[in-house]
Amino acid sequence: MSSRGVLGLAGALWRSYGTHGLVQRALYEARKRTGRYRRKPLETPAAVGAADIPASWPFVVDADRVRESTDHDEATARAQRVLGGEHQAFRWTWTPLPRTPVEWRTHPVSRYEYGVGVPWYLVGHYNRDAGDVKDVWEPARFGWAYDLMRGWMITGDDAYARAFWERFENFMDGNPPFLGVQWSCGQETSIRAMAWLWAECAFRNAPSSSAERLARLRQALVWSGDRVDDAIGYALAQRNNHGLSEATGIIVLGARFLGVDPRAEGWMGRGHALLERQVLDQFGDDGWYVQHSFNYMRLALEQLVVAQRVLASRGRSLSLPQRARIAAAAALLGDVMTGEHGRVPNHGANDGAYVLPISTANYLDFRPLLTSVSATFGSSIPEDIAPSDEVLAWLGGDVVRAERRPRSLVRSGSSGWVVARVGDVMLFARAGRYTSRPSHIDPLHVDVWVHGRPVVTDAGTYRYWAAPPWANGLVDAEHHNTLTIEGMPVALRGPRYLWLRWPSAHVVATTTDALGVVRIELANDSWSTEGVQHRRVCQIENGAFTVIDEIRASPSLNARATVHWLIDGDARAVEVTGSQPVAMELLSGDTRGTFGWISEGYADKRVATSVRASAVIEQGRLRLISTFGP
Repeated sequence: MSSRGVLGLAGALWRSYGTHGLVQRALYEARKRTGRYRRKPLETPAAVGAADIPASWPFVVDADRVRESTDHDEATARAQRVLGGEHQAFRWTWTPLPRTPVEWRTHPVSRYEYGVGVPWYLVGHYNRDAGDVKDVWEPARFGWAYDLMRGWMITGDDAYARAFWERFENFMDGNPPFLGVQWSCGQETSIRAMAWLWAECAFRNAPSSSAERLARLRQALVWSGDRVDDAIGYALAQRNNHGLSEATGIIVLGARFLGVDPRAEGWMGRGHALLERQVLDQFGDDGWYVQHSFNYMRLALEQLVVAQRVLASRGRSLSLPQRARIAAAAALLGDVMTGEHGRVPNHGANDGAYVLPISTANYLDFRPLLTSVSATFGSSIPEDIAPSDEVLAWLGGDVVRAERRPRSLVRSGSSGWVVARVGDVMLFARAGRYTSRPSHIDPLHVDVWVHGRPVVTDAGTYRYWAAPPWANGLVDAEHHNTLTIEGMPVALRGPRYLWLRWPSAHVVATTTDALGVVRIELANDSWSTEGVQHRRVCQIENGAFTVIDEIRASPSLNARATVHWLIDGDARAVEVTGSQPVAMELLSGDTRGTFGWISEGYADKRVATSVRASAVIEQGRLRLISTFGP
């Protein structure tokens, strides 16, 4: 790499992770290279195995209330599928659960077997022979255990508890602590430990819950706290959901073993302090999340719900500034959410994370999340969004405050997002200046919903790790509902998830006239150093909308510009005209590339239609007008 390239990479790393993050990462790499991470856990006090469940412990669920609030048919059908050996991977696709200790460390597709005796910090996560490591981690998050818990609470059938214990034992037999792929990520360890904490309480009185099994579970929980605490610096360096997950992990595990393990108080206190700092770093004043993704916002908020409830059980709490950021995030979710189905735009990276599945609602329904945040932090939700009774039953909540006013016609945030509603049309736009590493490259991206369903939408992610062209192949600007210029990328990709040059955009103005017509003006600043201006005006009226893209540049620029719309429905509803002749291309489920696909759940995709309209910029001018019918 040239000296200029090295400097560019160094600058991108500093902007992405900050000084603190780079120091944390350097320390992690130094300890890793010198073998100074532990290869086995520290000795656990003998009292751990018999440690009673704490009083006022938030993982204790009122089974009667769960029975009253849950759809028995849906819950038992899910529990039966898990009993039969399946789990819903990424809360999307039913697939076989591992059946033997070895299968818990074997990739379900490639059949690659991760070594059992390899220290956790030497396990590679980017192995072409193995495939996507998330496929191995997903069943080990124990998300399927919540289905068994519901089955047990509703029916009292010990078969559900017995299935949990048998799979837990299989997992532990195949994955000794601190060794192998299932201990190689502190976030995965934390998510799994939280599922075990719910299971410990749910199954504690089941016939199959022997004292020996409960003791082994508690031992594994302490090992989990030890593993996360020993290497939390890596997660903090990421400046994303990993740090929140691991800080929450040591909070809840510390609280669980207070007075039993001498490390527990330190875990809880350290986790609390780290969480306070991260909330202010990762959530903006306007509620926007650092990873520019609603799915990652859900993961972050779910972890904060668990952390706050555990802290409250120990007389602690997140501070007021942190709670204000969380309330702002909840307000943003309420603004972009459909009342009927609880859906939000498929915006940004989507890795299928669903770490608090205390509802049988489907993956695309964010109402359980809004319910849990509101019940925990007291934030309000719009009156047309029904709270989840299931979630309130699991959390022991009673009241969710509802706003007694309609949602705003237009609302925007300083992070560069806009939500507008006119009749049955909702528009969501993103035009932000990045202060953290980009996820998807989407300056001036627009989503449009009509009658509560997406019509013009984001493609999603599909997979982070796959054969070309599907290895994170939907992140580029050309896959988003925006305008690109041939030979002038708005961002420059670096290794893995790093971008060496970031896009930049901003919201110019939002206006509403006396007739209720909404006009949103956005500016793409990514080409400003090259003398190119891109302005986008979105106008919504009478159930239809129009988008005007205008390019102004030096007369010497002679390049082709393309506006892309991903349509989930009838592509004939959009018409693109221009100041120069427009060439139209429609791609549905392109088998040679990645256009014309939507991925709403991780590792799953379906056919849509990419409408690509292009024209030549002549004499430094071009105007493209996209008109969408009712």
